[in-house]
Amino acid sequence: MATGVTKPTRGSVFQWTVDRVEVRMSPDEDAAFVAFARERARPLFRTALLLTGGGWHRAEDLVQETLLRLYRFWPRVHPAANPAGYAYAG
Repeated sequence: MATGVTKPTRGSVFQWTVDRVEVRMSPDEDAAFVAFARERARPLFRTALLLTGGGWHRAEDLVQETLLRLYRFWPRVHPAANPAGYAYAG
């Protein structure tokens, strides 16, 4: 499934359009997501490899889709005690 993402507009709030859903967050929230994605991408990829039976490209797609979906809800997920749990549950 193709996912449409447009570039953010900058101001006091980062604003993205992801699958026709507007995502707005502060620069601090955006930076927190980037840090989370950098920290968790490798473990998510290892799990995706197991789920896809070792399919490297399918695993990469799964991680990208997971992070994209998580980004859409990051302003609500970020304050949670375990945002990684949301990534694995999605």
